Amino acid sequence: MSDEGNQIENIDETERERRKFNLIPGEDLMQIHRPSLFAFAGMYVMALLIGAVHYIWTFMPSEAPGQDPGIIQDILWSFVSSSLGESVGFPIIMLVLAWFNRWINISSSTKWFTMTMIVIAALPFTAWLINAFAADSPVNFLSGSYPYEIAGIFWIVFLFVNVYYFQRSFCYAITTDAVIFRKDFMLTNSVRRILYSNFTDVIVQQGPIGTIMGYGNVVPLTGSGLGLGEETIGISAGAAGAALDSKEGESVATSLPKKILKMFFVLLTSQRTIRTVKPDPADCFYGVRKPHEVTVTVNDRWKGADSGSTLEEIKDLMAAQAKSE
Repeated sequence: MSDEGNQIENIDETERERRKFNLIPGEDLMQIHRPSLFAFAGMYVMALLIGAVHYIWTFMPSEAPGQDPGIIQDILWSFVSSSLGESVGFPIIMLVLAWFNRWINISSSTKWFTMTMIVIAALPFTAWLINAFAADSPVNFLSGSYPYEIAGIFWIVFLFVNVYYFQRSFCYAITTDAVIFRKDFMLTNSVRRILYSNFTDVIVQQGPIGTIMGYGNVVPLTGSGLGLGEETIGISAGAAGAALDSKEGESVATSLPKKILKMFFVLLTSQRTIRTVKPDPADCFYGVRKPHEVTVTVNDRWKGADSGSTLEEIKDLMAAQAKSE
């Protein structure tokens, strides 16, 4: 993606672009930005992992590794490498991968991506049910075992196309009066306009990969909480701590160790909720090229807006004093 497509200074906007960003009369378009190709790298990597899971049993040897495996190991390996083991193991691995994807909290940790992974995990079992109970039905188009190899290629291509389409659905504009975030995805569109006078801060986020590749997030914060989100830190104690409660009639020697263990258990599993910066591709400059240059431009317009509003307040105050005299 070229810099010319990402950042254009003092562009001569067309009527189409003015309608696209809903510009008001007297407002000029300064810059247009889109997410970098690497901004959604997590989704592309996860798509490759999903495809790779489909090929685990293709390259798995039929015999247990080692020169002299034991009887139990040989029996377990025979089950794992069988078609039944594949039918059971594939959904488990996919669900673990979906959980890990949500836990690491990267660009692919979205609801729609996680739901897609759950659907992919359920497809082999669904095909088995159809083959077992509706073998003669037209719905049973597979007529046998689930085609893991073909499905792996299909899902890689499907996810790559949709991730690229999702990435291209975001477009950001810096104007003389505001920043505008537009999203066009799946026949729906939304436009969010934030005046510079509503800003409280502008945050730049760049991870290690973003620093190397030259992209990052520019997140404007407002008094309404835009750009912020809640995050829970820690592990829930749940009902496990109830087992350590002291019971009536217990001696001090019995209840004291339980109380000490419960205290450590609560400390280790305690939770707290914090408000932190949560970049949303629809509400910030997500994964844009040269984020620090974008920040300089936004801060410059923000400074001008603050100066202008201060001058207006001074003028209004002087006018009010003149009338009172």
